[in-house]
Amino acid sequence: MTANPFVSTLLHRTVTVAHFVNFFSVAATLIAYAIAQLSGIGIIIQFFLGCYQLVVAVLASFAYWKWKTPTVCKLLKIYWLLILAWLTCAGIYWIVNEFKDVEFDWIIIRVAIIVELIVLPMLIAIYFVYVTHRMYSDFKQ
Repeated sequence: MTANPFVSTLLHRTVTVAHFVNFFSVAATLIAYAIAQLSGIGIIIQFFLGCYQLVVAVLASFAYWKWKTPTVCKLLKIYWLLILAWLTCAGIYWIVNEFKDVEFDWIIIRVAIIVELIVLPMLIAIYFVYVTHRMYSDFKQ
């Protein structure tokens, strides 16, 4: 990857810590959802997980584009496309909810909120665990 062994060692340790923190945070979020049945605890943990993953993704994007690692760059591009798609869905949901003329059934709105705020972000978070695992595996070799 790089000629400087210090950078490689430092980056390896950083990627290792980032992967395991990410993995255990996603597991804790899923456990909180399973135990508390969609209560506020899972949402709070998921919020901090999302912030953590975005910071790691930004740092990883800069680092991996610098070293031009094609497989990880491709996975990170897919991650950013998923984030963009999720933001687009959130925007569409907001527009429909804000400017609706017809009263929707509350069950449909509740399902849409659960899918938009819980299910899709957790699927993206699980995908990012795979991305960090690939980064970790890259350095393990």
